[in-house]
Amino acid sequence: MRQSVESSLGAGLAIAAQHTMLQVLFVKLTSLGDLFHAMPALSDLKRAFDGQVEVDWLVDGQYASVPSWHNAVRDTRTLKLRSWVRHRDRRALGEFMDYLRVMREPHYDAVVDAQGLVKSAALGCLPACGRRHGYDYSSAREPWAAWMYDRQHVVDKEMHAVERVRRLLGQALGYDSTDYELDYGVADSFAKVKRRDSVVLIPHAAQPAKLWDIERWIELGRLIKKDGRQVEVCWGGPYEQRVARHIAEQCEGEIAPDLGLAPEQIGSYLAGAAGAVSLDTGLAHIAAAVDLPNICLCSATKPERSGAYGPRQQALPHARALDAPAVWARLHALLAEQRQAHG
Repeated sequence: MRQSVESSLGAGLAIAAQHTMLQVLFVKLTSLGDLFHAMPALSDLKRAFDGQVEVDWLVDGQYASVPSWHNAVRDTRTLKLRSWVRHRDRRALGEFMDYLRVMREPHYDAVVDAQGLVKSAALGCLPACGRRHGYDYSSAREPWAAWMYDRQHVVDKEMHAVERVRRLLGQALGYDSTDYELDYGVADSFAKVKRRDSVVLIPHAAQPAKLWDIERWIELGRLIKKDGRQVEVCWGGPYEQRVARHIAEQCEGEIAPDLGLAPEQIGSYLAGAAGAVSLDTGLAHIAAAVDLPNICLCSATKPERSGAYGPRQQALPHARALDAPAVWARLHALLAEQRQAHG
């Protein structure tokens, strides 16, 4: 239950007793995976104050649609820095000045920078009106950002990214994040999605070091088909589409529809599947958010710090050493658990 405002925020927030809703500006700009890493922290916050909290989320303009997935977010504020820098004209300057004015309008009870960069601190925290919180010098991704916060919080860098944001927000607002179960807070957005008995393969990544051998994807697809499930292969650009079509043809599967770059379309598509096997990319973290059973293959990243995270997620290290039967065994076990849980 919600305690009194002053006792709940005894860690340093001075909020007038007449406030009925906690007003928070949450700064998390990018990337796609990072945005979903941040969502459980907002679920903790909402539960800690029995829903009496309104969050405005400052995000990079290209991801403006993502924050609204979470049911604690009242408004999305966008930082269009790339556009302003690219154009550098009178219009861009005007838009930037308008942005600064808008950021100063509300007085927030707390401004929390969960990005930990000089950019997010200088352009997200400093223009906002309210007590500024962020990681301390030893915890921030860019240590100099810490000097722009009113309160600095120590959060272990070796923690998973999801838990780092949960700890930061808990320390900033005066509650213990470990009191709450993991919840991405987006279930309501996909409650009406039509379900299908298919496994989605996500074989593409921007970094070559993250890739898994194509022949293993084909073998994995054949094992899934042998189990009686449909195989759907995701893709992004033209080259990825050709690779996806090759994998699908070789395992009697099909390629996924063109999802474009719209996260909400990707979310709806993944929420309707039975399971997935992914690389450590933004789509893997969307799968975690919509609670899709997923095997996340990590070749160039540390799964304990940034892999897909949740009760139905298995982020496997040293993925290039894994063969298709080993991955299928993990996925089959996850699908069996899900079937048992749903009767």
